[in-house]
Amino acid sequence: MLELDAADSRRIAALREFLNYSARFTRDPKRIYHCGAGINSFHIDAQGRLCLCMLARRDGYDLRTGSFMDGWDNFLARIRFQEARGENPCAICNLYHLCGQCPGWGEIENGDGEQPSEFLCRLAHLRSAAYGNQLFSENSGQ
Repeated sequence: MLELDAADSRRIAALREFLNYSARFTRDPKRIYHCGAGINSFHIDAQGRLCLCMLARRDGYDLRTGSFMDGWDNFLARIRFQEARGENPCAICNLYHLCGQCPGWGEIENGDGEQPSEFLCRLAHLRSAAYGNQLFSENSGQ
């Protein structure tokens, strides 16, 4: 991944843009979700289930038996604001926004949305070490 980053300066700009975007979301260490899922986005799968996002699909609302508004206002809100079962190291990590960690990745990699993706964590630390000044400096590359 770092080789891909280094080969294309647009990737560094895209990472910086992602950092700026994701920094808008407040991280509450008691909550599972810290992204835009269920706030400014959603996903409807092939079975007609309304989900928070494309990745976090364990919980879904059946739109064939209920309304979109009920699914959005009630079901997704309940999932979106659920509290974590335990402490999440990602909630206090200063590289959180760089890795893109989310419950969907945890579900895919570990079968549990509250378990961090080891791949994303390792990648964030590598990117920070290699590109930290470029990524975290507001005026770099502009």
